[in-house]
Amino acid sequence: MGCKVCASKNVESLPGELTLTLPGVTNLKVSPIYVCREMLVCLTCGFTELRLTEAELLQLKTGSQA
Repeated sequence: MGCKVCASKNVESLPGELTLTLPGVTNLKVSPIYVCREMLVCLTCGFTELRLTEAELLQLKTGSQA
């Protein structure tokens, strides 16, 4: 599969760890969401993508509505 931005075939699946936090002062009490996923990285332009699980998406939705 090629890069969605530059169409390069120079893409690599790499492990990654992210911490997602909701923006704004009102969300300071919302716990961060830790995500450990494989990310698809274009080694030509740097475009990166990942897919969150349903549980992680639910945490984001719930936190943003708090």
